[in-house]
Amino acid sequence: MDGWQRIEFKFTTPTSNPTLNLSFSPNTYFDDIRIFPFNANMKSYVYDDKDFSLMAILDENNFATYYEYDTEKNLKRVKRESEKGVVTIQEVNAGLIKSKL
Repeated sequence: MDGWQRIEFKFTTPTSNPTLNLSFSPNTYFDDIRIFPFNANMKSYVYDDKDFSLMAILDENNFATYYEYDTEKNLKRVKRESEKGVVTIQEVNAGLIKSKL
């Protein structure tokens, strides 16, 4: 999506020395690296580093739900990322929720 490529693979670490070394080719860029057990689901949470407000939740497929706030840090908009792009699924105006689902 948007020029990004998902690379997924399985690996096994030895029980005697469960370490993992990663090395990458020059000029290779990664948005994120997620390592978790094969039979598990994973959600990731992204917080603003200044006020710790929730900015996004990434699901098991690494698609994000984005949370946007007004200047007073009230929830303003919720957007959802999918294979078709990012769409607004909820808007909050003057405390009234307008759901687009």
